[in-house]
Amino acid sequence: MEENQSTEEKILAAAEEIFIRDGFDGARMQEIADRASINKALLHYYFRSKDKLFVQIFNKKLQSFFPRIAEFMLQDASFLEKVNFFIAEYMKMLMKNPFIPNFILNTANRNPDLLKIIDSTIPRMIIGVIEKEIEKQNYRKVQPLQFIVSIMGMCLMPFAGKPMIKHIFGLDDAAFQDFLVKRTKEVQLYAKCILEQENDKI
Repeated sequence: MEENQSTEEKILAAAEEIFIRDGFDGARMQEIADRASINKALLHYYFRSKDKLFVQIFNKKLQSFFPRIAEFMLQDASFLEKVNFFIAEYMKMLMKNPFIPNFILNTANRNPDLLKIIDSTIPRMIIGVIEKEIEKQNYRKVQPLQFIVSIMGMCLMPFAGKPMIKHIFGLDDAAFQDFLVKRTKEVQLYAKCILEQENDKI
């Protein structure tokens, strides 16, 4: 850890490393304290629970992700360029933070109140942009919510189902990482095909 980091910054950096390595459920507060070179009592002084610690990290990730997406959505780019940017940035964020999908799934069942930390303002704005773009351009009239959820699901599934995918298809860590790298282009191709299909062929 850097000497000029504050105690809180050291905790957040240590926790993120361990969340990435062990997942939310596998992470231990004692190990986070050890990694941050502090005692567990001080860790609990700053963050009373693992949930609260994760919320801080999770919010930080969303605060950097959603504004960047929103800014590009409002630029003078084609709709397909906007969709491709969203997919690429979403996959990039997930690859840097592979613990996020399982945290969301587990939290939805275990403590759904924690999901209230997700500000829906920008995602709703993105849906609004998609609605307008579909109306004004020569694309298939897809339902914006169905379209964006389908894209997000295609990106999320490899992370949420990593153990199953690796086992069923016999992928080692390197092969699975290669699969993830290629996943962005595959999802972008799916989006392009869906948008360019004729309505009467669906």
